[in-house]
Amino acid sequence: MKPTHLDPDTTRATRLFIHRIASQYDVAGAILFGSRARPNQTAG
Repeated sequence: MKPTHLDPDTTRATRLFIHRIASQYDVAGAILFGSRARPNQTAG
């Protein structure tokens, strides 16, 4: 799967979420789905 460049807010929120769940689960990676995962997403 090709990496996608995310906007700074989505990147920050994704990293925070992964950090929070890593205290409870063994996290090997993450996949972002939905409109934020598309390179042409817009705020709204």
